[in-house]
Amino acid sequence: MKIGSIVQVRTYTEYLVKTPVDRSDGYVTASGIPPGTYVMINAREGKVIGIVTNVLHNVKEDYLPYLPEGKQEVFLPYATDYRSSYLIVLGIGNLVDGKPSHELSFTPGINDLVEMMAAEDIRAFHLQDGRASFAYYRRLQRSVDPAIVASAIDCAARAMPDCAPMLRALKKLAERDA
Repeated sequence: MKIGSIVQVRTYTEYLVKTPVDRSDGYVTASGIPPGTYVMINAREGKVIGIVTNVLHNVKEDYLPYLPEGKQEVFLPYATDYRSSYLIVLGIGNLVDGKPSHELSFTPGINDLVEMMAAEDIRAFHLQDGRASFAYYRRLQRSVDPAIVASAIDCAARAMPDCAPMLRALKKLAERDA
């Protein structure tokens, strides 16, 4: 399912995704995407895999009282998209030619499409040589709130039920470090 597109690459690992406010053309709204959700960004070099870490909502009308009265009339016609919703995504790896890497070797560009990862894609990203791998876990743990880490582990557990015991242990570790 489509989420939106990249509007800002803040750092090598953090991206801002603009999402539609209302459900349209197969897009999922930001309020329907919980933190910890795995996403796939279609970049030129391949795919960037990331995890949603936060949701932001913005209303441009809040700025109108601060504009001089003459400027408000000029600004208003351009404020048709007065509501904006954004997701903050943390990049955790790449997927090039179907091969997963838990290190970032490239970033997405502006306007690259962002989609929610299907369960089989999450599974494929975490399996390397037939074994489950969470090599990005420590980086993720240092970067975001433990509740988001736990949510991401729950999302991976739904996609990989055969790895449930390992993921329960990883989640306990994340919650203990909180």
